[in-house]
Amino acid sequence: MESSKRRRTGNGGGRKGSGREFDMARYSQRHVALRVVYFGQGMHGFAAQEGIEHTVEGHLFRALLKTRLIVDRDSSEYARCGRTDKDVSALGNVISLRLRSHLREGVGFAEPDEGSAAASAEAGGGAAREELDYPRMLNAVLPPEVRVSGWCAVPVDFSARFSCRERQYRYFFDSSGLDVGRLREACRHLEGEHDFRNFCKMDVENVKSFTRTVLSFVVCEPPIPDGLHYFQIRGTAFLWHQVRCMVAILFMVGAGQEEPSLLPILLDLKATPKKPQYNMAPAAPLVLAATVFDGVSFALSAAQCTQLQTHLRERWAAEMTAAAMSQHAIDSLSGLASGAAKKPKHVPIQRRAIEPTFEERLAKTRAKAKEKETR
Repeated sequence: MESSKRRRTGNGGGRKGSGREFDMARYSQRHVALRVVYFGQGMHGFAAQEGIEHTVEGHLFRALLKTRLIVDRDSSEYARCGRTDKDVSALGNVISLRLRSHLREGVGFAEPDEGSAAASAEAGGGAAREELDYPRMLNAVLPPEVRVSGWCAVPVDFSARFSCRERQYRYFFDSSGLDVGRLREACRHLEGEHDFRNFCKMDVENVKSFTRTVLSFVVCEPPIPDGLHYFQIRGTAFLWHQVRCMVAILFMVGAGQEEPSLLPILLDLKATPKKPQYNMAPAAPLVLAATVFDGVSFALSAAQCTQLQTHLRERWAAEMTAAAMSQHAIDSLSGLASGAAKKPKHVPIQRRAIEPTFEERLAKTRAKAKEKETR
């Protein structure tokens, strides 16, 4: 197979107006991890989707191509740590891939390629040169909702997906009307290694085991604003919609509609062999807060750090203003309601309709595939 370092792209050459084709073979490349911050509300999730532009991954790859840091996705050895859903945000998602470099040796470089090394030296490359400021280059062309908050050179066998040893999520919520003590009692049942098939959306094509380990699941209270709490969930890996399903059940417990003892019942496949039907918690309050790797230390230039802090403070001020306006609107309704509001009737989880098991779903999927083959 032809080395990806020899690939070329003809989408406008090196210098603007030069008409010269960009040739990645003239440059060194190194394996790099990028930490990404994004606000997912209104976005169609992290993963790129055909025909949909407003995804985090889509924005990242358009920026990577525009800055000539890669030739294409296929040759970049790309991996992502977390594939968050529509409207979900992240403060510390991580991707890894091979990027154009100013250097020729060090962490992240494979066996030196004589052709690209010679070309780099001819162009003035050398150990004394500083590495490209990847966050600065990418943040200059990324939309306001997406920012690269750090980078780190990593070994060539590093994978943002498989090298991650811990993922941390936060789910923010208004605790009004919820018993936080009951929530804390229920959270403890979710810690440890369990089969979480009753707390996820089953992906029968890609997932064969639903056993996951939750390292800790606690209720926390941030300093501001009053009444706001969040669940802090640490785990090695999570299933599709697992966090939002766990939170949905916890909200029922906190509201007094279900008992904390429901959690171990749902985790016991003998007691609950089929998942009861219930709606997931909303996506917008969920944040992939951090991802943990061994030996990875992200760096950010002082100028980029200041610029990113300014950008985030402006966003914070705008959202706090919107929150204050909403609070004023709520206060203006005080004392206007007449009569008692009717609460929707709660159907106990254990009395609800049940969903097909994994085996039933898998059999249906295989039957459909077999039917297509015989057509």
